[in-house]
Amino acid sequence: MKVLMLWLYGALAAALGAQMTSTTIAAPFSGPKCFDSLRGRIVMPGGSAIHEFDGTSWRVVPLPGVGSFPMAFDVSRGCCVGTWPGGTAEWDGVNWVVLPASPATPAHPMFVVYHAGLGRVLALSPAPYTPTRYRIQIYDWDGSSWTQWVGSSPLNVTNPIPGAGDIAYLDAAYDARNDKLVLYGARYLIGGTPYVSAATWEWDPANGWMAVNSSGPNDIGYIWFDLRRGRMLRISNNLPNPPLLELDPQQGWVQVATLNGIPPFTPYFGGNCYDGNRGIYYYGSSNTSMAALTDQWPAEFTLHGSPCQTPSPPTLGLAAPWTRAWLGEPIELLAANLPQSAGFLAMGFTDQQYFGTPLPLDLAQYGMPGCALRVAPEATALLTGANGSATHQIPIPFRTALVGVPFWQQVLALAPGANPTGMLTSASWRGTVGRKY
Repeated sequence: MKVLMLWLYGALAAALGAQMTSTTIAAPFSGPKCFDSLRGRIVMPGGSAIHEFDGTSWRVVPLPGVGSFPMAFDVSRGCCVGTWPGGTAEWDGVNWVVLPASPATPAHPMFVVYHAGLGRVLALSPAPYTPTRYRIQIYDWDGSSWTQWVGSSPLNVTNPIPGAGDIAYLDAAYDARNDKLVLYGARYLIGGTPYVSAATWEWDPANGWMAVNSSGPNDIGYIWFDLRRGRMLRISNNLPNPPLLELDPQQGWVQVATLNGIPPFTPYFGGNCYDGNRGIYYYGSSNTSMAALTDQWPAEFTLHGSPCQTPSPPTLGLAAPWTRAWLGEPIELLAANLPQSAGFLAMGFTDQQYFGTPLPLDLAQYGMPGCALRVAPEATALLTGANGSATHQIPIPFRTALVGVPFWQQVLALAPGANPTGMLTSASWRGTVGRKY
């Protein structure tokens, strides 16, 4: 470990620029979007077609009568689910299935969100309650029909401002780290003039709706859960240099960065979605284009090489998608399929050679047939755990010289009887030190 830290301290990286950058993407259509994580595509219905974007090119599937409406990807069922007043449809990349309306079909669906904790797609539908109160009702999709959520729903919000009209909201997203649905941005009219507040609410089945500290600029904007950071983020339309804000349960919305060169956008029209596979946030900017917000210095963690060619080899990965190598935070790893709940973590800064020995190194000559060492073991750490798994943390100092530094990791698990050596190797991974903001 000492060798690892000394190497890190001495590493050099390119001069840092802005932490996030935005690029405009020409699109054949602009409307509400969802991200199909199974196929790695943005899905956008509207204009009598389904428009799909794989990060490079567009695929347009003509479907007569398909309009623009909010959608979410149902991870448990492998399809996008969309709903509009009086109808619901599903799209898996091949089949477009329109389902008949049921008595509980959301009357005015505004947001459609996948709730991983429930394993269900939820629709949020507003309904006027009084001239100064708005009600947000939650509906649950089981694959064939909608059910109105009772008990902790609806959300009834009174607007205390004299002469103010009904409250509408700007955006909703699911917080995967805290298992909560988040609703942002109260919008209302006073004498025909629109006003916006940073009002924010969180919902979970046990506690219902709870208000979050609404500090922060009262701007129109989008929210999304950044899977690589593990935080709910918000981008403001306060151009030309909009703030990027992070939701803190105690402090509310806290500015963490300023974004430069962001194309103008209109939250009411374009819709948005987050590509968790690549860490890209897409948002609408006009009728014919959209923009992609990406990290300038991402903390990458990608599969590098194969494990031992044996049934059920050990595995290595992040303990959570956001426990990667960010400056000033520990990278937390999870090793599993450990026969003895123990092993070693090999870490290095090259996958080419180790003391003159080319890598990968075939370990058959050492009594481990079908296995290979793919990482220069410049540092090792003992892994111990229980029930076949173990976690391990490595602190990443907040030193800007580390940004962009690549590293490789692999697990060697204790496996008595598996081969003459009693060891098995996992797949190897390549990581990169990144900077959040």
